[in-house]
Amino acid sequence: MNGDTATGVPVLGLLQGSYDWIGLVYDFLSTINGADGEHERVGEVELEDTPAVDVRLPTVEVCNGFDDDGDRLVDEGFDRDADGVADCFDNCAERANPDQTDSNGDGLGDACDRPFANAGPDQTVRADATCGADVQLDGSRSFDQNRDPLTYRWLEGGVVIATGVRPVVRLGLGAHTIVLLVNDGTVDSDPDEVVIHVLDVGAPVIRSVTATPECLSPPNHGLVAYQLGDGLVVDAVDSCGTPAVSILSVVSSEPDDALGEGDGHTLGDVRFGATGFCVRSERAGGGRGRVYTVTVQATDASGNASTETTVVS
Repeated sequence: MNGDTATGVPVLGLLQGSYDWIGLVYDFLSTINGADGEHERVGEVELEDTPAVDVRLPTVEVCNGFDDDGDRLVDEGFDRDADGVADCFDNCAERANPDQTDSNGDGLGDACDRPFANAGPDQTVRADATCGADVQLDGSRSFDQNRDPLTYRWLEGGVVIATGVRPVVRLGLGAHTIVLLVNDGTVDSDPDEVVIHVLDVGAPVIRSVTATPECLSPPNHGLVAYQLGDGLVVDAVDSCGTPAVSILSVVSSEPDDALGEGDGHTLGDVRFGATGFCVRSERAGGGRGRVYTVTVQATDASGNASTETTVVS
């Protein structure tokens, strides 16, 4: 306890820490300057059951612009990008920007303003004779808020397939999801996707259809069987692979049980499936002769189809 010698009034200094005043006797002194210069004790007060007082300074630094831990340093440990601006005040805490420039006034520093990628509209293109297509990508609608020059990366499956604003890429049949990333020299944009569909729109070509035997003789009313590749040969080609061949129909030029003599009064003269057929060797008496017309179809992997016919008589 310190006394002020000019006034004789006791002066209490700053208390820091925890003090227990229970049972503490506080001597209240009044100092009177007498002729002999001695101090006179005029009274005392006893304070009992006084609660403990806990006065403490903060010991943990937080980012708030103050020296919380009393070490004469402000916001130490809160400057991730080491640009001299504390994170809680930094408009781009991930990238050093000591000047805190914010050209567009959006509250985010230029160093953290991401550019915007625009990969253009989805496209559907036709495959050429080699089952692929040369496709031009278009990132010209991409932009940077700060007008920084941009670089362009186009990726498919995580692999860079092209660079530049409008590159031409070679793509095979099917759907391709291509991602565009642009960079302003500091940070990448968020990705933008474009889907390119390369379609095979050309049907297979059936070069020939041959049935053996072509002529049903003698007309003994028996059934003659033909199978694809055995009695029925179809030569079909497609630029994008081997087409699938099937039998679409087999039609007789006469009814099963025609009028007159000679056809044997039978039913079920035509029977066929996708890979084979049977026809009856007979004809109506007095007629021009029975002709069976066989129609085959070739279909490619994209669903394009073509048809051709042959006859058995």
